[in-house]
Order: sequence, then structure tokens, then C-alpha cells
Amino acid sequence: TVTDSCRPFVISYYLSDDTISVYENAPVNSGYSGGMLISRRKIMKPGENPMASQPPAYYTHQDLYIGNTVCLENFNLKLVSADEYALRYMELHANEFPKSNIRLILEKLREGLRPIYKQFVAHQMTNNNLPLIPYYDFRQAVKDVLKDSITEHEIITLARHYSGDPPAEDLNCMQIQSMVQNELKRYLFNAFERLEEGFCYRDPDKTGFVTKDTAYTVLRGANLPVDRDLIQLLLDRVCDERCLVNYCRLVQFLDYKKNQAPSLQPVSIGSSVGVIARNRPPVNVDIKCVDLQNLIADIDLEKTLVDNN
Repeated sequence: TVTDSCRPFVISYYLSDDTISVYENAPVNSGYSGGMLISRRKIMKPGENPMASQPPAYYTHQDLYIGNTVCLENFNLKLVSADEYALRYMELHANEFPKSNIRLILEKLREGLRPIYKQFVAHQMTNNNLPLIPYYDFRQAVKDVLKDSITEHEIITLARHYSGDPPAEDLNCMQIQSMVQNELKRYLFNAFERLEEGFCYRDPDKTGFVTKDTAYTVLRGANLPVDRDLIQLLLDRVCDERCLVNYCRLVQFLDYKKNQAPSLQPVSIGSSVGVIARNRPPVNVDIKCVDLQNLIADIDLEKTLVDNN
């Protein structure tokens, strides 16, 4: 039997207008029909009075992170996982998503480790080396240091950044196209003809191709409202073996009016950042092990302690 505490839901958050929808993925033979639980709209936080003199507080993307519990119109949902699209988007926009900001998380861990650094490292050592550590052992070690001051989302961000697993298959072209087009639509960018003119200007011999570096320069010069890392990821995908980019195809690839990317189901719809909400602790992640040696090197407390002495 399926109880309310383990019913799977998908929360979709739409960055374009800060609206939220909730969909239930009911398991087969669960006794639940599933379907839309909350249709897309802005959702007030519990206890807010819409008739008060001050505007009520609504849920925003800052509230949606793994480990948090949100009360959406009297439904308590614990966020316990997220799809790759959502996690990657938040990491690429770390200034907007502090729980995915590796710099801030490292600083928090550095301060937590400072008084116990030597004991922590000694405990993790095996044959005078810092080995790859299983994810759940890593999670527990971080929780032992920082207690409740670190969230599950921040631990996952650390583990993803310092993953000791073999490189996973990267985002495919369709996913990248959807991510880029979502950003262009979000910021109302539609100057595709001018963008193509910029490429033509950089191609005086009219070959139809420019180098990857030139393509990057043109895209940045056109004020394309897309994160630099995402632009680089895009160009890595569309360049050929000569590191040349067919710029006409690139413009077509970007043009969401003439060549709209397919929606990515179930959560990567429009400009949404989807988070799967299930009450199934511990957090389900694909990371098997964490490279503790690289993490400790980046924390760089060894040199700090030596300098202070």
C-alpha cells in the first residue's frame, strides 16, 4: 500500500513569473489516480494574509532546495531529489541559487573544519592517502562537522563538484537547446537576424563557418542573456572536428520562434526548474563516491595552519 508520506510528486517552478505547479506521479496499483494536484499559479506562504496592509510573501526559487519542506496550499512536501536539468541549471546560475554555489559551500565547510581539521583528515586517511569515499559516508562526515547548518542540497552540490565517479554522459543537444532557448525567452531576446549579421561580418570570405572562439565572441558581443559556461557547452556541442561552427545552423538552433526545442518531460517545461518531491530519505543521488583529496586541497587549510604557526 502507498501512504501519503511516500506518494511521489513533481514540483515545477517557472522562473519567468515565479509560479508553481505540482503533479502527482501515482504508482501503478497504488489506489491513487495521480494527475495535477496544484495548477500553475503563485503560492502564498503559510500564515500570510492577502488582505493585510503589507503584500503577502510568496514562495520563490530560494525556497526550493533539496532537504527543505514546503507547505503548498496545505500540502506538506519534502524535497528530496531533483533532475539533472534542474541541478545543472542551478549550478550554472549559482549567484541566484546559493545552495548550488560551490564557493559559498566550501567556505562554510572550511570554517567548520578549521578547529578540527587535523583530526578530520587523520580519520579519513587510509595508508597515508585520502581515498575516494562512498557518497553516504561522505554525507555523514559532512553532517558530523556542520550538523544542521548545511542542507542536503549543499552536500549534493559538493559531491557533484568533487565526484570521483567516471564522467557521466553530458547533456545532449536537445537538452542544451531547451536550456538556452528558455533563457532567451525569459529575457525576451529575439535579435536573431542581427546575430546572423554579426556572424557574416566575421566571415568576409562567406564560408558559412567561424571558429569556436569567434562564435563565442559574437554571441557575447550580441549580449546573449545566457551563462558563459552554458555558451561554452553549446559551442562544444555544435562545433565540428575542425573546431568550426556553422553559424547559420547555430542561429537556427537558437531561434525559438522558428525552431522551438521540444519540451523536456516531466519537469523541464518552459523555463521551469523542476524538483521531484518524495518522502524517501536518504536523498537519492547517482553519485557513488567523492574525491576527498581534491576537496581537501581546495579547502586549503593545511597551508593556513602552517602559516599561522
